[in-house]
Amino acid sequence: MESQAQKRARTKGWRVLGRMGVLCGSPYERATSWEPLRSLNPNFAVGRGQKNAFFRAAEALKRFRQSYRDSLKAWREGIRDVLFPKHTWQMRWLHCAQVAPG
Repeated sequence: MESQAQKRARTKGWRVLGRMGVLCGSPYERATSWEPLRSLNPNFAVGRGQKNAFFRAAEALKRFRQSYRDSLKAWREGIRDVLFPKHTWQMRWLHCAQVAPG
């Protein structure tokens, strides 16, 4: 797979710095490639014509974030048996916090 990726990069004319190129590079230089500014950075995609699915997903994300904020606030106040919302793997992984089943 690696050799295929290298061949594809060569045929497209892409450059790869390599280890020494990265180590010798300046941390203050900017990329010269162009990227569009202020483009969308979606949290979820529902597809064209799926307005209701979009609003359901947006509401679910809003509820998740509020629940996470509440749980994190309690955690920071020293309440270690607080229940974090499901899919909060980092708190479980790093701090062994309790996470809702699901």
